[in-house]
Amino acid sequence: MTTIVAMALASCGAEIRGKRATAVNGKGVTVLDRSKVTDSIDVKLSELAGSFELIRFESGEQAMFQFWWPYFSEHYVCIKQSQGPLKLFDTKGRFIHDVGAVGHGPGEYVGVYDVLIDETRGRICVAPFVGSDVLVYDMKGRYQKSIRLRDRINKGRLHPQADGSLTLVHLCFGDMGDQATQFTTASINPDKAEGGVRYSFQKALATRARNEQGQTVGFNNEIFAYSNTPAMAFQLTSSDTLYHFDPKAQRAAPYFTIKRRGESDKDFVLYNELPGHLLTSVDGKLILTEKKTGLSAYARFRNDYLGGMEMYPMTQDGYVWKEWAPEELRDELKQVLDRGGLPAKDESRLRQLISSLKDEDNDIILRARLKN
Repeated sequence: MTTIVAMALASCGAEIRGKRATAVNGKGVTVLDRSKVTDSIDVKLSELAGSFELIRFESGEQAMFQFWWPYFSEHYVCIKQSQGPLKLFDTKGRFIHDVGAVGHGPGEYVGVYDVLIDETRGRICVAPFVGSDVLVYDMKGRYQKSIRLRDRINKGRLHPQADGSLTLVHLCFGDMGDQATQFTTASINPDKAEGGVRYSFQKALATRARNEQGQTVGFNNEIFAYSNTPAMAFQLTSSDTLYHFDPKAQRAAPYFTIKRRGESDKDFVLYNELPGHLLTSVDGKLILTEKKTGLSAYARFRNDYLGGMEMYPMTQDGYVWKEWAPEELRDELKQVLDRGGLPAKDESRLRQLISSLKDEDNDIILRARLKN
């Protein structure tokens, strides 16, 4: 029973036509039938998010960074670098402090895989690329404590719970040179002695990444999680399933997946859960699915805050974001102006922004809070 319907996406206001995704097995798993997604919509970024901020990070010697990924709270931004320590800024772009340091001593790290800013409790928690400890720092970036896990952490992802505890999900390797067929979850309470760690081990379906010889290789796998919703949503590389973790039951369960168009459809799929929607990236395209109705359509996103430039909606910690080096932003804004058609007020604002950009300045991030 698949009925074609027309309605407005609740948060986006963009009318679409599409067929409902189908819940199967009565277990709460929603299946997106890719073959039945045929319509396309244009979505303004302001329909998905609001409270836009253009954060221009200060450019002093200690503040400069080599951008890799941002982490957000209401008043802070932590930048993970391609090399070097984490950098903590406020949302005005003012540099506060490095968070810890690169090294092998207490409170130091060699590689960072995930960061969680708990502004309410005044701490920043860091999960390593590989290691035994979750590191805890204060809001000045000063080392406070380490929480040691029983087993080595492999590419850990962190998610906050309402009681102040954290959920950690990471890869579990039976043989480090062979394959990743499991993931491990741990509940951590930084306020308790020894971190109050509880463990859970689970099999995961289709999580094996393969090399050119077709062999499964453990560290080719990644865990993708963006902490945009109260539920911890995560996905493993080469898995076509998005999981939700239940901290009370200490179990993860399949939540969303895709039905392929046929046996030849082997495209890599990446999911991103938003408050009211799910984004599925497949074959270079984005499918937007409304959670409430299951309606789906291919979506193109336009950054109407900066003149309508096309923008892939990267998200983290409840925000949609985009990062530029100054020269990159200037070039994109010039292309927007060359297309013409902007209201005079918007054109003037963009020209003023272009004139203020200097190549030697630090990077710039646009962020906007996702709408519920």
